[in-house]
Amino acid sequence: MTVQKKSAKALPATWRVKKRYLLFQIISENKFSQKDVNYSLTSHLLSLLGSLFFAELHFSLIIYDSDSGKAIVKCSRSALPKLKASLILLNQINTAKVSIRLLRSSGTIKSLK
Repeated sequence: MTVQKKSAKALPATWRVKKRYLLFQIISENKFSQKDVNYSLTSHLLSLLGSLFFAELHFSLIIYDSDSGKAIVKCSRSALPKLKASLILLNQINTAKVSIRLLRSSGTIKSLK
């Protein structure tokens, strides 16, 4: 008796989560590492929105440039308005005061760069 390996099939396009990318700038006197920004964003979203909505958000920090303070995050298309509202409310990273400026959103990373 031989065992056949089955490869995992990709989900059809209609079942996949439709994603959006959001470009924003962190305005502060301090510079932050990508790890600090990711931790602060995740903890802020979890405390503000709760774990149930955070799971539906499909949030991830894609790119962060510490020199310019610009970052690109990925989220589900349906959760984009709530993510924008939540990011505006972020006012502190590592005990440093920050301000978030939303620049633009898009369906591809290429158009944001």
